[in-house]
Amino acid sequence: MAKKQLDALSEDEGKLVAADRLAIETADRKNAVESYVYDMRDKLSTGTDKYATEKEKEALMKKMSETE
Repeated sequence: MAKKQLDALSEDEGKLVAADRLAIETADRKNAVESYVYDMRDKLSTGTDKYATEKEKEALMKKMSETE
């Protein structure tokens, strides 16, 4: 195989590896956000009576739904 072809194929492989890495990192970050939303929903539904009004909790729950 000619060096020019080999270099082109190597460059293509590098692009594919970068695309795979980006897809994995994106999925990991989406999972982190989803976990945060679930955690916050749980916290809002239990034990926040002395820290937040019902209206504030509803507003935050709405934001959590939009984020999800």
